[in-house]
Amino acid sequence: MQIQFKQWMLLAPWFLLAPAFSMAQPLSMQGEAPSAMVPAAAPLDPAQQAAIKDLLAAIDADKHATAIGNSAQMQMKQLVPAILSDALSENKKLTDAQKRAAVPQLRQNALAKLAEQAGQPFTTAQFHQDALQAQRDAYAKYYTTDEVKDLTKFYKSKTGSKFLQVQDQVGSYVLNSLMQKYMPPSVQATREQADKEIELVAKSRTPQKPANKTTK
Repeated sequence: MQIQFKQWMLLAPWFLLAPAFSMAQPLSMQGEAPSAMVPAAAPLDPAQQAAIKDLLAAIDADKHATAIGNSAQMQMKQLVPAILSDALSENKKLTDAQKRAAVPQLRQNALAKLAEQAGQPFTTAQFHQDALQAQRDAYAKYYTTDEVKDLTKFYKSKTGSKFLQVQDQVGSYVLNSLMQKYMPPSVQATREQADKEIELVAKSRTPQKPANKTTK
């Protein structure tokens, strides 16, 4: 409970900027080697390579690679408060009192500095090339050569071109319509529960008045 409170102190100014990290890896997994999580792709035959090359050109895979990097960098920036909070909680050199005293300074100076530097690997040329290769590997893994050719034919069609142009808008429309309906009552319910929890804490810290003794 104490650690959660310390994290709240750090995260409070940032909570409006931090969406759910459903796609973010748990912090405990970030030290694992990439090879342990992503198996090596099997070699592609020439026909498959050519088909995938045409498909990636049709869907503008280079643009997707850039978008992947931007999204990953944003997720990394959003993880900064949690990373800093963990670092402070796990620090062995500071006492609990010193940690509490350090929170305002860290919140004022360190958060912005760390957020600015976070996610730099996702902006490199190497990441961009790896993102392109990941797309090649994914299509090779889940589609046959003929299916890849069918996809390319679709994306080069008028309807396929339209799909590529508006897929982000369609996704945003679906998400926004659901969030507008369900987010306000969800926030309100959580706020009411939070008020109750804080009220319980306040009551537990209120000194109890001694019972009046009756004189005979």
